Amino acid sequence: MIQEIITYTILLATALFVAYKIYETFAKQKSGCDGCSSSCNSCALQDLKQEIKKNKGV
Repeated sequence: MIQEIITYTILLATALFVAYKIYETFAKQKSGCDGCSSSCNSCALQDLKQEIKKNKGV
């Protein structure tokens, strides 16, 4: 009986954790430049995007 209670408790905690992570993923989607206070001229993300575009064109 105790083993079943422990098992169900662990399964419930795991399910709640997974549900929270899924909710967090969809509720807090950010674009690549969120939270950036400077211009995008020296942004590493912009440099990476430029490199990807250059490689696709080759």
